[in-house]
Amino acid sequence: MIKTARGEQLLETKDVTDSLLDKIAFDLGFSGSFYGSRSGKRIKYLADFFTMDIESSTINKRTKEPIAFAYTITVYINGYAIMFRTWREYGDFLSRLTGLLGLDEWHRLVCYIHNLPYEFQFMRSFFHIEEVFATQKRKVVKCLADGIEYRCSYKMTNMSLDKLTSSLPGIQHGKLDGDDFDYTKLRLPSTKITPNEADYIFNDVVGLYECVKFKLHSDNYNIATIPLTSTGFVRNKLRRAMNENPENRQNLKACQLDQLTYGLLREARRGGNTHCSPVWSCKLLDDLISMDMSSAYPAVMIQCKFPSTKFIPIKNPQEFEKYVETKACILDITFTNICVKTVKTVPYIAKAKCTQLRNIDGDNGRVLSADKLSMVITDIDYKIIRDTYDFDDYVECRYCYISDYDYLPMELRLLLRKQYEEKTTLKDKDEYLYMKKKNEFNANFGCMLTDICQDSVEYLSDIDGDPFKSVKIKDYTATLEKYYRNPSSFLQYQHGVWVTAHCRNRLQKAIQGLGRDMVYCDTDSAKFFDSPVNRLLFDKLNDEIKQQIADCGIDCSVEYKGKTYTLGLWEQDAHYKEFKSLGAKKYAYIDDDDKFHITVAGLSKSKARDYLEKKGGMKVFKPGTKVPPKHSGRTVAHYNDWAEPRLIEVKGELVEVGANVAIIDDTYTFGITEDYEYLLIGIGEAEIW
Repeated sequence: MIKTARGEQLLETKDVTDSLLDKIAFDLGFSGSFYGSRSGKRIKYLADFFTMDIESSTINKRTKEPIAFAYTITVYINGYAIMFRTWREYGDFLSRLTGLLGLDEWHRLVCYIHNLPYEFQFMRSFFHIEEVFATQKRKVVKCLADGIEYRCSYKMTNMSLDKLTSSLPGIQHGKLDGDDFDYTKLRLPSTKITPNEADYIFNDVVGLYECVKFKLHSDNYNIATIPLTSTGFVRNKLRRAMNENPENRQNLKACQLDQLTYGLLREARRGGNTHCSPVWSCKLLDDLISMDMSSAYPAVMIQCKFPSTKFIPIKNPQEFEKYVETKACILDITFTNICVKTVKTVPYIAKAKCTQLRNIDGDNGRVLSADKLSMVITDIDYKIIRDTYDFDDYVECRYCYISDYDYLPMELRLLLRKQYEEKTTLKDKDEYLYMKKKNEFNANFGCMLTDICQDSVEYLSDIDGDPFKSVKIKDYTATLEKYYRNPSSFLQYQHGVWVTAHCRNRLQKAIQGLGRDMVYCDTDSAKFFDSPVNRLLFDKLNDEIKQQIADCGIDCSVEYKGKTYTLGLWEQDAHYKEFKSLGAKKYAYIDDDDKFHITVAGLSKSKARDYLEKKGGMKVFKPGTKVPPKHSGRTVAHYNDWAEPRLIEVKGELVEVGANVAIIDDTYTFGITEDYEYLLIGIGEAEIW
């Protein structure tokens, strides 16, 4: 037994006597049980659960490829934290426990792991694993091994363990600082664990147990009914609201998509508009304002109209211009000799969304011009392209499907309005409830745009090499029919496609209004040069949104402590003394308190910021600057997919290692592509002359 630095007990393998094991099994057996359905089976679950976490070391210098191995496997079960030093020890413990409890595929004990895909890679060589549910390759959400159903608590909460333990009330064992633990230190299964290290290991499993227990009780779920993913909680609330009106189910069936319309909608689907104007890219700028739309996606879900009837084809697709002003349209369209009207703004067409391109000039993933360009778009996208690009009069349209516009069901919109009020009025009352309501509110959109026909992932055990295989859907028609027959289905995929389109449209009005003063945009925000004229633009845009609110029939304002908060309006988010962007999701700024900040995809906001600040801040935020591995927070995963465990000698000790994943810190280098650099040079020369 190890005493942690705080005086708590971390048991070791030798401490797990037969009498202790009998007590654990007895208590678990008498904790009760619940029935649930998983993978089409009726399963009996023990009411209680346990948590598990591993610590691993990586050998990187003495091998051709980096290799990682677990040197502790720790569980928290029935009030005991138990640390095993090898998978064999852990497996022996489980074998004895499952025998006492009579666990099998029909009778299960649940184990939560925070970031199950990581532990899964290490344990799969030592256990017979089945019923693997993965959303993508290696993204395991759930699996079964010898009566133990492992679930990913990160997927269930969508929070890091640090954020999770700090956000829930009453959690006694928060996540401790990983820097103090020193992940880089090489530890073996024989390495003595210090009291401070034991503290870290103890808190990981106990804190996670406390969090899952809290979620079960506060959300009125049990171990059989609690959702596997964070969106599952939100989806259940949306479903209950929609089921209040039987007409919603009837309308879902009436608007059923077929294989063609569904395929077109998947092509038309696009996320937020994130880009830096090429005029201002890589330049140090002064005095910028950032304006954000308040809860942009939920706002348009309440305030805007969506396809409300079944999509039908028009007889002559070339007559699509007759419909784009009044109907919701899906257009499979080709432009010839298309060219952006001005390069001094954010070009709208994303190269990745084009199905055909010929002789293109681009701007960091956006299309400036092309001899020929094909894409599938909505009527909203078409009108934006028509306003911002020139092209030949003849536009080829292969398909034009139309639907009537109307608001989303009132039950859904009223739920969103209620969630907005709860979020707004809880901010300074109850931090946990505020964060909970905020996350629920923002997660509604994720439910709206969930694919009906998702390719599945198959797990192939006992093979050397990547054990995950993508399985393409063979019969889309059958899959769609199954979705619409399912009484649990309640959301229309086309609505999700239009949510992002409406949001892009609101943002585009700001982009076009700002013109050359527009610097950077990201889904629901615009960063631009401050001026009275530009501020007046956003007053006008807000007046338009207020009119939409008046028309939609739902009051989107909340009065709280003498202040009015209105959903969807543009609000000032920040002022920047200095700002520089090197492209999408890559910018730095100095705020009014003279503090340096960075937002760079793939870089640690804190570690990398501190490093860059010491090196010169904005002066070194430029192409060519390198952030060393220990400061970048950037990692590379190297997978060793071994079907069978093998013995490896490390510092004179034989360590049994199975499949593993070595996480290696990596250097981050700021850069731009050669084509983008030429574009910026050309624009710069044009600006000079």
